[in-house]
Amino acid sequence: EAYSRFQGGATIIDARDPEAFAAGHVPGATHLSIKYMTTASIQQVIGTFDVRKKTLLIVCEGYVDCFYARVLGVRLSRLGWVFDEPFREMAAWRKVGYPVDVSSF
Repeated sequence: EAYSRFQGGATIIDARDPEAFAAGHVPGATHLSIKYMTTASIQQVIGTFDVRKKTLLIVCEGYVDCFYARVLGVRLSRLGWVFDEPFREMAAWRKVGYPVDVSSF
């Protein structure tokens, strides 16, 4: 399902720690780890999202990142985005050979 959303042009947000994001993320993902950001910074990043891409794929890892991913998903769903559950399986994504981008911010 995550790959299908990716192929469908979903808004992809990576809520993991900066180190995990830099080590490999879904191509086109926006890094938005809200536990490290001010509300104004979060709003600024959200303001850059393509409003036509209302489906979300939020990547997380571990309890804390996934908690913040859910908070972010709920926040964005109140603004009209479609969000189900965070995607936690970057290792599985890599294992099946789906594309991974390795870059710094």
